[in-house]
Amino acid sequence: MIATLAFAGLGATGAGAVSARPNVSFVGVYAIHGTITGTTQHLKGTLTVNADGTATDGHGNIATWTSSGKTFTMVYSSASLTETFVANRTKKGLGSKAHPGTFTSTVAGLNGTWYGILQ
Repeated sequence: MIATLAFAGLGATGAGAVSARPNVSFVGVYAIHGTITGTTQHLKGTLTVNADGTATDGHGNIATWTSSGKTFTMVYSSASLTETFVANRTKKGLGSKAHPGTFTSTVAGLNGTWYGILQ
């Protein structure tokens, strides 16, 4: 099964930004790939990382991001859930297929790995 990566439960719409103090040393559009732990579901989508500390998925959902050293952290928050995405920045993107980042959610069972390739 292939799913489109979206914040808010990987499909629902919504936006909820939290404050961030971004390091704007990199911005751009990333092709996102991921998996949900315990399933064969593959996630695909796009993520636009903006210089203002926000990031937007292909559905228009907005998250905030920060970067400290090589660690990129992005948080999407709405009234019903919070999702946190963490990956190491690399020359080609955020994490990699061999060394993906992690994502966690306040929704039970919605956890896994992900990486993004800078387009």
